[in-house]
Amino acid sequence: METGNWDKDGYIKRIQLMRRVLDMNQTEFAAFVGLAYKKWNHYENGYPISRETAFILKEKIYWFSSDWLWHGDTRALSGGIMDQLRAAEAAERKGRFKIGKSLPISKVQKTFGKRPKK
Repeated sequence: METGNWDKDGYIKRIQLMRRVLDMNQTEFAAFVGLAYKKWNHYENGYPISRETAFILKEKIYWFSSDWLWHGDTRALSGGIMDQLRAAEAAERKGRFKIGKSLPISKVQKTFGKRPKK
């Protein structure tokens, strides 16, 4: 896989942030998306996700964007998702939680893995 100017640290932060926003630890998240824990742990340690895994994430998490995950491109993310991601990042900066810990559960976070009802 060609990585070029790939921002590995940004990727690691975003992949962990995605899981935290869904309020899951690594074991829970791996089971949720149907991957072995060890494989998911490799991703969170900087190994690029495969296309197959990206398709699985898109199937399981309606708001997932591989452009956001790999490159930080937020154009495909809704305003509501962006608000949740910013809130999680702000909480991390304030030391309220660290990478790997869960966010406080909210009604919005409980439904992140599901499509909103119309």
